[in-house]
Amino acid sequence: MKVHIDQFDDASKKQLLKAVANHGRAAGLEAAAAILIEMADAHTRFVGTNTIKDVARAFSDKAANLREQADDAIKRLQQI
Repeated sequence: MKVHIDQFDDASKKQLLKAVANHGRAAGLEAAAAILIEMADAHTRFVGTNTIKDVARAFSDKAANLREQADDAIKRLQQI
């Protein structure tokens, strides 16, 4: 993926940095969700599994939303 930004286009640079950061946040949330799901599956007697799975789903949803926003921002920047 290649994005061209004019040298003095600070607004586009900030958008690109935010989009890349959101990709990182999404990856972190996805990792957290995977860990919670594994924990709930492995310790069904001691952990409120439904609660943990709900939290994991919320992480996954948030990650998907962040990733979508980041992808949209990057696509807009690619068209400049």
